[in-house]
Amino acid sequence: LSAQRQLKALLPFAAVENPVDVTAQIQNDMDLLTRNLEIMLTEGDYDSIVAFLTSMPNSRSFGPAMKDAISAAARTCPDRLIVLSLLASADIVRSYEEQGFLVFADADRAVQATGALRWFGRRFASPLPDIAIDETRMPLNFDKALS
Repeated sequence: LSAQRQLKALLPFAAVENPVDVTAQIQNDMDLLTRNLEIMLTEGDYDSIVAFLTSMPNSRSFGPAMKDAISAAARTCPDRLIVLSLLASADIVRSYEEQGFLVFADADRAVQATGALRWFGRRFASPLPDIAIDETRMPLNFDKALS
């Protein structure tokens, strides 16, 4: 709730529940994008963020400033995953990927990939079960196979 209050204080008419919508107001003040992402990363208790950016990164007017805003926010929590859904030229997509962002043209795929990464991350962090192996039921003699 603290994160939502902070987001609402930045932009009173923004939607601050998941999904957070900072509206097109960021076109007038790109710092709003940086601050919103920083608050979500530091106060929102999110493991990852999927940002749907439409074609704005491809814009000559807004694209470079948007990339700077997103990059600045990402530096506050370099251990968090930020996944971007955007429509842009191959060069622009590559420039985001080179900075470590996962980029998808389709928002559904971005969300699915993020969910899958979270699932795998939890599984890899879990201890392996203690499984007793009954060697008498093995079809091969592993001692011979390894020698």
